[in-house]
Amino acid sequence: NGIEQALRFTYLAPLHDVTAEEAEARERLDRLARRVEELGDVAAAPGSFALGRGFLLLGEFGRARQHLERAWAAGYHGGDVAYALGRALGGLYQQELENVERIANKDVREQRRAEVERALRDPALATLARARGARQEVPELVEALVAFYEKRYDEALATARRAGARASWLYEAREREGSVHLAVAREQRAGGAIDEALASYGAASQAF
Repeated sequence: NGIEQALRFTYLAPLHDVTAEEAEARERLDRLARRVEELGDVAAAPGSFALGRGFLLLGEFGRARQHLERAWAAGYHGGDVAYALGRALGGLYQQELENVERIANKDVREQRRAEVERALRDPALATLARARGARQEVPELVEALVAFYEKRYDEALATARRAGARASWLYEAREREGSVHLAVAREQRAGGAIDEALASYGAASQAF
């Protein structure tokens, strides 16, 4: 849709303050949401899918999940919907993991990590499994995401790079690389491998 295309142009442009463009996108999404509500059932599936993709690009994973689940409930069960919903659930999972890392008590931290994995990572993987085999413009992105959430980091990194080579305009491939390096850095830091963690943080920064 037009909102998604506008956001992609914004994010592919030279580095700049995107606050105004994102605010405009949110206003357009809010207008679209009101229109979808006015039209009722006839617009529920396609409208909710469009809204979900828009909020996904904005990084508003909670709102994206809400709309994508509505699209799914309304009968949109295609691979694109499954991939988008899997990304939304995965985005929420990553956000919760950041909160988990701030818990000082190790036992409490690991208990909370397991809860977050059950509540968000496992459903993300189950949803992404539905996207596998479906027609995708860049199928490597699905495989990279699955490998990432399963902590097969080398495979996730290699697959994300293949996705980037297939479609140089696809900035999500570079984002995926950065996320892998960041996850590795956090694990290295937690294990006391400070020099290795610094190198991984540098690789994440470069990818992002």
